[in-house]
Amino acid sequence: MSHGVAGASGSPPGQVLGIVAIIVAVFLGPLGMVLGFISRRQAMRGGGPAGLGLAAIIVGALTTLALIVTVMILLAVVLVGSGELQV
Repeated sequence: MSHGVAGASGSPPGQVLGIVAIIVAVFLGPLGMVLGFISRRQAMRGGGPAGLGLAAIIVGALTTLALIVTVMILLAVVLVGSGELQV
């Protein structure tokens, strides 16, 4: 008995990509966000739950933000250490 529209593997549309997107988002924020948007779109078009895609978008955004802040801090440390930037 089927309870909704399912993909070829029997899972709801966007679910597998959503799980992959979350894992990717932890390590590669921007790519995870893109996969999250794709997963969310697939889920919404196929009538499946879009929560995993949204979670990937959020995790990807936080990872990207953390990466930007880390790069800025490292850049400031390097510039202060080299004497090019005085605090």
